[in-house]
Amino acid sequence: MASSDAELKAVKDDLSQLREDVKTLTESLQATAKGRAADARARVRQGVDQGKDQLLAAEQQAEAKIAEHPLQSVGIAFGVGFLIGRLAGR
Repeated sequence: MASSDAELKAVKDDLSQLREDVKTLTESLQATAKGRAADARARVRQGVDQGKDQLLAAEQQAEAKIAEHPLQSVGIAFGVGFLIGRLAGR
């Protein structure tokens, strides 16, 4: 009987230790996932910021070219609009 009681206590102790190990592992996995999610968010933000900067630079370049050659810009815009209208009319 004493052997059975000792074995039962050992099993209970093992289960208790297993619960603690699972809890620790779960906390570690959560921390890792949060860290990776934060890194991903930072990379996405950086990409969005770079995209905005590139679009702003392209807009400024386009405005500068239009200011340098206003009549040519109007002619090109008219031609492109005419072509789109012809293609859309088909």
